[in-house]
Amino acid sequence: MTDDDRGGSAERRRKCYMMAKRFRLTREERLELSAVLLWRDVESWKDLTDAEIIRVLDAFEGFTLLNSLMTRR
Repeated sequence: MTDDDRGGSAERRRKCYMMAKRFRLTREERLELSAVLLWRDVESWKDLTDAEIIRVLDAFEGFTLLNSLMTRR
């Protein structure tokens, strides 16, 4: 997915929150996931840069794709 497909910065941030809600992640789980993906402490998603939001979205989308492929087995 290209940056153009993801929309603007605010749209990407909203999508990130929507994906976390869909996976029923708690705030603590979201922060832990981000910390692992970004290799740094994350106190709030509000502090993530646009590039970091894109990285988290990539992880969500990758998991969704793998999960879909594995369910088809």
